Amino acid sequence: MARLRLFTAACLPDSLEGALGGILSDVEGLYPGLRWVSGGRHHLTLRFFGERDENLLPRIKESLARAASSLGPFEAEVGGLGAFPSDNHPRVLFIPVHRGQEALRELAESVSEAVQEIGIRAEEREYHGHITLGRVKEGADGGPALKFLREALPLSLGIVPVDRVVLFQSRLTSQGPLYVRLGEFPLARGR
Repeated sequence: MARLRLFTAACLPDSLEGALGGILSDVEGLYPGLRWVSGGRHHLTLRFFGERDENLLPRIKESLARAASSLGPFEAEVGGLGAFPSDNHPRVLFIPVHRGQEALRELAESVSEAVQEIGIRAEEREYHGHITLGRVKEGADGGPALKFLREALPLSLGIVPVDRVVLFQSRLTSQGPLYVRLGEFPLARGR
């Protein structure tokens, strides 16, 4: 039985993806210790499922449809820059969500609860909606990229209309992950 690496996300509008591409084209190659998320692959992750048996896919889709239908569409405003685990020791550089974080957290929890019914355990860490820009390689200094991006990224980069949950398969390749859409589940309930 094949195993699929799966996650759910809210997708960015083309305008926001284009703005990110323009900003990141200025830094690619300048900071060799960083691995950047390439254009067209940015998203707001809701829940990472890890590797799952392919035969579980229909049940995952049913669970996601149920979770999505229980909530209504909303908007998330993103901008600025953050770092996990901290600015002093950046391992992941990301754009935080400034408005809509509570609704995003509610959606992520709804997804998490729905898939728990089919044996996918909840994540232990608290959910923080964000758009990953890049990861700092082991032993590299992410400080200079952090400083540059703090100045380059506006505090309000744009709005992400969240109107569906998208299920992706992440295929790891030598050029980075390739994301394949396996299903889309509209948020249905009015708020």
